[in-house]
Amino acid sequence: MNILIFGNGTLSLAHQERKICVKFAELGHKVYLLCNVQRKLFDVGELPSHPNLIILDIPAEKYNYKELEINDEIDVVLGMDQSVCPFVADYKRITHKKAFCIFLDLPIHCIDGKDPVNYNFEYAQRYYYWLTCGLELDSIIFNNSVAVEEFKRLYNRDSKLVWYPVVDDDYLNLYIVNKSDYVVGCNRLIPYKGTSLLVDALRRLPYRYKHISVSGDIKRFVQVTSQILGKDRFSLIYQASEQDKMQIIADAYLIVYPQIAEWVGGMSILEGMSVKTPGVCFDYSVLRELYDDCVLYARKKSVTDMREQIKKLYEDKDLYLDLQIRGYERFKKYFMRKVMIENLLKVMNG
Repeated sequence: MNILIFGNGTLSLAHQERKICVKFAELGHKVYLLCNVQRKLFDVGELPSHPNLIILDIPAEKYNYKELEINDEIDVVLGMDQSVCPFVADYKRITHKKAFCIFLDLPIHCIDGKDPVNYNFEYAQRYYYWLTCGLELDSIIFNNSVAVEEFKRLYNRDSKLVWYPVVDDDYLNLYIVNKSDYVVGCNRLIPYKGTSLLVDALRRLPYRYKHISVSGDIKRFVQVTSQILGKDRFSLIYQASEQDKMQIIADAYLIVYPQIAEWVGGMSILEGMSVKTPGVCFDYSVLRELYDDCVLYARKKSVTDMREQIKKLYEDKDLYLDLQIRGYERFKKYFMRKVMIENLLKVMNG
């Protein structure tokens, strides 16, 4: 099958789209990937290649479908982020090819106007436009059932569910893991990621805290967190390379993802599972769907309960080992790239 993939969305920042495309290519499919190879937020390491993968290095704003250097008849088109959905829809209008687009989230808390803290009018305008473009496709693909159900409620249209993977199962063998006693967090520093609640939970605990982030109000976060925990207990790793990030997560005693919104699913705990680092998060259904019984859940927005769940993992070694095993097994079963490719192919061939 000849597949045209539109990149240049969020996944381009870590070139995850390219790593996913290689999996298609390894199965014998010929893949044309439209992306800007220079666009990346941090050091992503050496990028994979394959004879069946053709990179079309084109910035998103410069797409001109009639000038694409594609020598094959395209069978199906796939967008790798909601922000490229208009391009996918436009290509389908011109060519009438089967077309799909992956929407990485459906952030109702940012776009429906009911959440005064997180509502973003400009993003809401863009997002509803992307959804409207998605109605022209053969299907939108979401990565959690909460989004599938909400889309059905909004538009009375079905969509597809394919969980988004993090890495392959070889990560555990790439690093020499030396488990330490620190807690690690890995997310953007924005309100609905809930990092301030995690810092408050750690206030009365003795553990060190390392936070990995690529964006947000870095200066204020460092200032406030250093005052609360002390400079000797806290460190920020800003825009770490992919390799360094995974090493820090692998060496951590546990990883905490303190999201306080229903609509955005975090990947950092899945990254923890891939290197046998157990996790703690707040009890939102979108996260429970991903993690099942392989993490500890704290009551929504409860600093006290978050503190208790962190403490429990340090004190109960049998529980800790159990979560290590179950988390790694769940990761291998559901969240490897090759599993996502198999599920995407079922959708595209359906």
